[in-house]
Formats: sequence, C-alpha cells, structure tokens
Amino acid sequence: MRNIEDLEKILIFNKTDIDKLRHIWGRFKDFLKEDNVFRTAIIMGSGWSQILSSFFKDKIIIDYKDIGLGDTNVKGHSNQLYLVKDKGLLIFGGRFHLYAGKSEFDVISPILIAYLLGAEKVILTNAAGSVNKEITPGSIVILDDVFNFTKRKIDSFFKCISSPFDYEEKKKIERVFESNDVNFFNGKYCGLVGPTYETPSEANFYKSQEIDLIGMSTVLEAEAAFLLGLRTVGISLVTNMIPLDFNYENTLSHSEVLDVANKNIHKVFNALLAYFKLEGKL
Repeated sequence: MRNIEDLEKILIFNKTDIDKLRHIWGRFKDFLKEDNVFRTAIIMGSGWSQILSSFFKDKIIIDYKDIGLGDTNVKGHSNQLYLVKDKGLLIFGGRFHLYAGKSEFDVISPILIAYLLGAEKVILTNAAGSVNKEITPGSIVILDDVFNFTKRKIDSFFKCISSPFDYEEKKKIERVFESNDVNFFNGKYCGLVGPTYETPSEANFYKSQEIDLIGMSTVLEAEAAFLLGLRTVGISLVTNMIPLDFNYENTLSHSEVLDVANKNIHKVFNALLAYFKLEGKL
C-alpha cells in the first residue's frame, strides 16, 4: 500500500480535501488486512454495476457511507464498493458526478483509494451518447482519448497529460475482445458537467471536433489516474444517439439510458470476463 504523503507529492490538494481523504482512508483501513493486494480497480458507469459485481461470489461489500464517501445521488449507480480479495480487484459500484453537486475531489476519490491500495490498473466504464452515426446504441467503444469540457482540472506538480489511456493495456483488451468475437469501436469521448442533454447545435459542434461520444463523467478520473501513474483503459457502452437534426424532438430521459445499458451490458461483461481470465483474475 502507498500513503497519503505519496499522493501529496503528485497532486495538489487543499487542506479540506486532505483532511477528508485522511478520514476516508482511516475508516477504510478497518476493512483491510496487511496482506491484501489490489492491483486492478474498476469504476462502474450507469447501469453497469448490477452484472459485474454480482459475478464474484467471494467478495466483501462496503457501503460508501461506512467509509465516508457519501451517496452518489444518481439512479443506476450503487453506493457500494466490492473488495474481491482473492482476485485483487476493487469494484466501485457507482461514481460521483459534478452535476450531482460533487467536488472534483469527490469525483476522483475512488481513484485516490485505488492508488493508496497499490493498484496498478484502472478500468473506467461509462454509458455515453453518440454523435457518430456509425456508432449506434448498444455499441461498445474502447476510448482512444478524452476531451475535458467540464472546465475543471486535476491540479498536479508540473506534469503534462498526453492521452490518459495506456496504449499497451488498451491493445491487450482489444485483442481479448477480438478473440472472443466481441465487436467494438475505437473513439473519443467528451466529458461535460451535465445533467442536461445536448442541443443539436452543441452536438454538431462536438461532432465537428472529431468527438464520437458525449457523457458526464470519466475525464477527471482518467486525468487523475494518468497523473498517478496508473495504467488506465476507458470503455463506453453507447446508450443513445444524440440528435444532430434541428427538427428532431429529443425526449431522451435517464431512465431510457439505463434501460439500454441493462439490455446490452452482457456484451461488455462477457468481454471483461475474458480479459480477467487472461489476467489471472478468474
């Protein structure tokens, strides 16, 4: 395990955030033993948690409130952390969003916990809308890069972010998906604050910037993971097309997004199982 002093050498925190992190870490360590090793962390997107977390039988379930993380306040995100000790996996069943009134610190807190536990890899999942007509609902997208349009940044000491995703780890997952006949796309993800969906004018602007997907998460977590030296992969499940036509009446709701996610999550689940088998996690 690493310590908070290691974090403070890389990322810049205010005193309130550091005090909160010390509080969370102190409560979290009550659930650990000295020999616990967690090498891979997964942060689940909207509608993702119910299937992957239920697969692992030998796990410890910790309510976020019991370690001071609080409530995600978003339907489709659980408030539980799953410790799969024999597999070295941390599964965060839900994430924190800026649009729910959470701070940048809250959003990246699962990444900070993973780092302190000694994680080496992070898999960020999300549900996203598409402005690319070839990438339709139900598609799986392995992310090449992100656009951070949240107007928020993760402060660090003189470190530059190129692409936050690890090329070799991304290629490994792509090979696993291909060998298991799981179709996928590669694409670029744009993170917004939300919670409102995009207008056609906005969607056409994002499309003009060679953006494929739009969502309300992932970018700050990806930045933090990169700055902390964690090998990171981003995987999106496309749940809806974002209208580009000004005459289209957009009636999309969050419930519809969750419904599409629930119907298609098995495809990603099967692919991730194959990846975990390759990694010796199953």
